[in-house]
Amino acid sequence: MFTWHLVFSIYIFVALIELIVVDKVHPIFFQKLNNSNMRIRDLSSLEDKEVLKELGACKILVIRSRFQVNADFLIHTPELRLIVRAGSGLDNIDEELCKRKGISCLNTPEGNRDAVAEHTLSLILALHTKIVLANSQIKEGIWDREGNRGQEINGKTLGIVGYGNCGSVLAKKVSGLGMQVVAYDKYLTKFSNKYAKKVSLQELQEFSDIVSVHIPFNHQNKYFINKTFLTGFKKSIVLLNLSRGKIMDTDHVIEALNNGKIKAFASDVLENEAFSTYSPYESKQINELRSNQNVLLTPHVAGWTVESFQKIARLLAIKILLYLQNIEKN
Repeated sequence: MFTWHLVFSIYIFVALIELIVVDKVHPIFFQKLNNSNMRIRDLSSLEDKEVLKELGACKILVIRSRFQVNADFLIHTPELRLIVRAGSGLDNIDEELCKRKGISCLNTPEGNRDAVAEHTLSLILALHTKIVLANSQIKEGIWDREGNRGQEINGKTLGIVGYGNCGSVLAKKVSGLGMQVVAYDKYLTKFSNKYAKKVSLQELQEFSDIVSVHIPFNHQNKYFINKTFLTGFKKSIVLLNLSRGKIMDTDHVIEALNNGKIKAFASDVLENEAFSTYSPYESKQINELRSNQNVLLTPHVAGWTVESFQKIARLLAIKILLYLQNIEKN
């Protein structure tokens, strides 16, 4: 009798689960969950204020970057038990507060790791071959062969900071390009393989010609790329930031570009990505970066490909179903 009562209770719990999507996801997500015992609501087209009004019964929330999930947000979600982020990183979610409230947090970094690694490789090649500059000059009627003389990456050492999903896939993708790859990750202990050699941060700074940063944003990593970090390098480096904007001190990056410590720089992220909110000082910073011919900037699109959009949606559905299965087991 107890067993059947427990099964019935679990069924009722699952059947009553309300899942709410607040950011746009690929339609395959809804297809994968079509036969599940959940009430699925797509609120991605509503205004923020309207979304907040509809979250009262939400037990599972699918989100990307639309909201900061903090105390003010969680006031609206008294029933929330699971947050699944479409993409890598949980920096817009107060994980400690969620933990205290019994809310599980998951993300889907496996879905866009190939996209980020390929974007990183594209930036590395573009910085060394000067393709972007040459193309813009040709369109302006300038034919400058000597000024666009490139450099080869064969024989150079790539230092990867952060050997998680994106960093490890990047190492694999560059394995046939004749580069030495070293990697530093303060969260991992044993990860040396045929694609990368585990090193200390000091060793990475000693040997690297190119440095690509792939670390999560948290209070420990804020301004990880700063003057101390940059002055530790033995060579003038090519630097890439494929993490979050606030892991770099923009002033220190600009200073290093000006004094030659950084000879070329590429970033898919900025400290402040909302241009309309820029202060005069922030405008000055971005203009310095824009005007530098050795800088490439992209609008936070490294992980945002046609394929990753679909992969992430699949993973969202899989992780939600696994979560529900775990509820049933327990």
